[in-house]
Amino acid sequence: MTARGRLLVFVCALTALMALPVDVSAKPGYFVAPRFHYAKIVLRGSNGYHLRIHGFPGNVDISAEKGNAEVGYYSSSGTFRHDRIRAKLPGVGMVDLRFQEQRRSREEPADNCTGPGELVRSGFFKGRVRIQGERDYTRVNVRSARGKIFDDPKQTCRRDGRARHSAAAQEELVEAAARRGRGFLSFSANEWMPFAGSRPVFFHAHLARLRSKMLITNSVDAYTEDPKDVVVGRPPLAASVEPPKPFTGTAIFQRESDETFTWLGDLAVELPGIGPVAFAGPGFEAKACTGRICKGSDFSELLS
Repeated sequence: MTARGRLLVFVCALTALMALPVDVSAKPGYFVAPRFHYAKIVLRGSNGYHLRIHGFPGNVDISAEKGNAEVGYYSSSGTFRHDRIRAKLPGVGMVDLRFQEQRRSREEPADNCTGPGELVRSGFFKGRVRIQGERDYTRVNVRSARGKIFDDPKQTCRRDGRARHSAAAQEELVEAAARRGRGFLSFSANEWMPFAGSRPVFFHAHLARLRSKMLITNSVDAYTEDPKDVVVGRPPLAASVEPPKPFTGTAIFQRESDETFTWLGDLAVELPGIGPVAFAGPGFEAKACTGRICKGSDFSELLS
């Protein structure tokens, strides 16, 4: 996948996505992809975590990953300008690095695009990265790190006109959310249509909080191929989930009246930097879907 396809978007508030602009002046069947400029650094943290720093002109994003656990810091005040990445991470640390180039190369453009390919500059970032995660889940304190700067030039690309098969009618989805202090908890269980002889089921637990001009996310994922771990009725008026480790417990979605649904149980997981967190109970709103048919909350009041 090209760097343009790996665009890491900045999340503002909870789940707002920023899309790259597209020049609509291109002739029918084509679009113009604008210039895209960013930096990437990979570091090792303590306790087995790997950190990725992405610098963009208007924000700096940092993710700390270990297996199925991840913590993200999204700083809207951070910047990447003139080969320098700077970001203050309230309560966590800071990034202040300047790039020193060692070599550069030019990639081939995508098969459906014309124009020069991506310019990749490799070298070292010198300065300081100091991060201490909550509850000391990981630490980083370095003055130099290998990294790259990517410069995708403006390109004209042909749209992919091939029809895409929708599998939504065969999928099952359960979602739940609740407020937690100044942040939000969310959980999802998604069973996909059969694929390559299996029926993948994905689980995701997530906490999002705002701290000054920084969004912090703590999340854990799990995967199974056992369809019994997610059971959704048809119509979706009841559902149950029993995720594999590192999750513990179960949760049940159930209709209490025409417009009232509950999400109860002892479902929980340990979030990195936070500790054990319950993902079911009276404070949660939830919905269940079979294909495009959903019942339960739309979370609009919760997020307002």
